[in-house]
Amino acid sequence: MDKVIELKNVGVSVIQGELVGGRIALPELLNDLAETGISSLFVEGGAQTVRSFLEAELVDEIVLFTGVRKIGTGGIASPLTRNNIPSGFTLARSEQFGDDMLDVYTREQK
Repeated sequence: MDKVIELKNVGVSVIQGELVGGRIALPELLNDLAETGISSLFVEGGAQTVRSFLEAELVDEIVLFTGVRKIGTGGIASPLTRNNIPSGFTLARSEQFGDDMLDVYTREQK
């Protein structure tokens, strides 16, 4: 709690997320962010964070970068590849940067 006070003292806004089952309650967190005026969020988390947002169906767009080189030993595999994009998403565009690829998928409108 001392860290929160220190952050607030230097002007940082702190949102303390609600926990459900030991994890941040994502819908509630997004509501808290919306109350501050934030209407768009780019989530660049690890595999577990990405999986959590996808499972909660809180993703409107997937930006997938694919490179030819491995990141390194002990790395965590991405929960997404071109071969397992969740249903309901459509490829909107692709671009190549050297050997790397960028694919953008958007959620289909219901």
